[in-house]
Amino acid sequence: MAGPVMFRNGLADYLSLHTYTKAMRLPSLILLPAFATIGIQAQVLDASNVPVVGDEWTYVNCGTLSLDGTGTDQTWDASTATSNGPLQGVQCMDPENTTVGAEFPEAELALVYPGTTVYLRVEDDGMYVVGSYNGSFPITSFYTDPLKQFVFPAELGDSWTDAYEGGYTFDGDAFDQNGQITATLSGVGDLILPWGTVENVLRMDIAETYTEEGSGNTFVMDRTITEFYRPGVRTYLARLYSTTTELNGTPGASGQGFLYVEEDVFAGMAGHTKQAIGMDVLPNPATTQATVLFVAKDPVQLTLVDASGRVVHQRNIPGPGGLCTETLDLENLNAGVYTVRVMDSKGGSGTSRLVVTE
Repeated sequence: MAGPVMFRNGLADYLSLHTYTKAMRLPSLILLPAFATIGIQAQVLDASNVPVVGDEWTYVNCGTLSLDGTGTDQTWDASTATSNGPLQGVQCMDPENTTVGAEFPEAELALVYPGTTVYLRVEDDGMYVVGSYNGSFPITSFYTDPLKQFVFPAELGDSWTDAYEGGYTFDGDAFDQNGQITATLSGVGDLILPWGTVENVLRMDIAETYTEEGSGNTFVMDRTITEFYRPGVRTYLARLYSTTTELNGTPGASGQGFLYVEEDVFAGMAGHTKQAIGMDVLPNPATTQATVLFVAKDPVQLTLVDASGRVVHQRNIPGPGGLCTETLDLENLNAGVYTVRVMDSKGGSGTSRLVVTE
């Protein structure tokens, strides 16, 4: 969410610090953005709002608070949240432009935090975390069984569980990583943040257990997370979390808190003040052509962008009205991941991820 997974390298963190401080600290919290989308049906998670290269987010760190309430017609009031630490930032990059991107040829996106990069793969049925790089040590974690962070499509009431495993090497020792998450889309309503109220928000509740074993030690982390998403926005609006750890059966550090996206970041994303355009692309993946389906009342501009951000096709569609279908010719495109965007004359927009295969 940030997403359900954190890449902590907890034992490496402990062993490195123990040499100098004789004390353990809670590993760095690496926050993966999670993604709600607006397709033909609102309140559905799918691939259309997976982040694109060049996206950036900044979150405000705060102390914990209570945001109870599941089901429909909820109001979650976080208006009293107060900053208590530095801002948390993340940038979406092309993996090829990152430090160890060549070691993750299957990754399509890289989420870059200060000192840490997380590598993602996007498929028709969901988004997967395939590994990470921690520049502080440095350590590269490879997930032999990737974490299915999100299931596509998913809507209110849906729940999924996924186990993941992998490993890394630190100071000549091998460390095994494994864990399991359970996520439930549990509520819809309004979210009140310090800078204003956001309507039509989807709530996700997550539970995760994560274990590292190596060098004769076992590190365990349990955490619960609640995240809030707005259709048309490519990251969560807010996240509430609580974390506990233990080393070799002895309780360790714990932490809890709340984060929310800055107002100007939210204001820069499509679909929050303007009407988001519901859309889909079929088939996906596609080889020779694909059909774009969208709903719009005003004239729109259809744009196809490659993974580097280059516009490879663009056309204007005068006043389609209602449900519209447009065909994209893919014959002359290289295989890869593309973004399809539709924007109307009033600033409303929609995006969808398209995979082109040979």
